[in-house]
Amino acid sequence: MATPYQTLKNANVGAVILGAGFGRRFGSDKRLAALGNTTVAAQTLTHFNEVFAHLKVVLKTEDKALGELIGQRAEIIYTDEAHLGMGHSLAAGFVDLDWQWAFVGLLDMPFLKPATLAQIALTTLTTQSKIIRPIFAAAENLNASKTSANSLTSTSTSANTKGQQGHPIGIHNSLFAQVRRSRGDQGARWLLKDNPRLIEDIAVSDPGIFMDIDQPQDLLQQS
Repeated sequence: MATPYQTLKNANVGAVILGAGFGRRFGSDKRLAALGNTTVAAQTLTHFNEVFAHLKVVLKTEDKALGELIGQRAEIIYTDEAHLGMGHSLAAGFVDLDWQWAFVGLLDMPFLKPATLAQIALTTLTTQSKIIRPIFAAAENLNASKTSANSLTSTSTSANTKGQQGHPIGIHNSLFAQVRRSRGDQGARWLLKDNPRLIEDIAVSDPGIFMDIDQPQDLLQQS
């Protein structure tokens, strides 16, 4: 039986990881912050490498040193427009992209489990939708894996973050041209807002889908 990695490679499904942010709230380069015996960026890419054969990472043009460190793990895309907002980095990652599906992830999300990535990405093999979005649900509520995009809120619906949206967001190649027009600091949120009927929500029990690193204390989080 083919592994998720081989299956997704054959289906031409990949991931675009956005890592061109400035991390001002962290106080230093959070991508290189220590996390156990590795770093935030390295652990994030290790998890994505377990699932995706096709992987691109978007960095700032001045991130050449980081690009050299992680260049064996993914194709590096440099942009000189990162200061204009995440939308510009997103557009840069989709230039000349010829995959069937692309999942948009963040380089500062090291707690996202490979099994969750595989669960979300393998949905591309059966879905009729054009956008795939993970939604956090308690483990006992995972029977309903597909819900209307309008039936879940975009923020936590309770103290335990049930219903919270996360990453990576899967986008079908029929929407790539729209993604390449992204600007400002909205990332792909505008695309989801404009195409609610194209979204399939995938319920997962992994809080790693929204556990990013903004401040040093976030490194103490457990998935």
